[in-house]
Amino acid sequence: MIELEKEDEIPIVKLDNPPMNAICKELLDSLDETLNLLEEDEGIHVVIIEGVGKAFVAGADISEMMICPRKRLKNSQKKDRNSSTR
Repeated sequence: MIELEKEDEIPIVKLDNPPMNAICKELLDSLDETLNLLEEDEGIHVVIIEGVGKAFVAGADISEMMICPRKRLKNSQKKDRNSSTR
């Protein structure tokens, strides 16, 4: 999901989540990991971030957003059941 290249010693981070680079948890985690790695290099003062394909980013991945509330509800129901048995 993340491609890292260098041009004239400037890191270029490319977001690659086809078809429109929707932002999902996996992409954010990969981006965070990549930026943390680059931050360790004191010689880097600028980073270019670009999107591969038609768009830089299309925004949040709606399909992932629909799953999250369901997971939170299930986790909350599990906690309620566990607390009622104590």
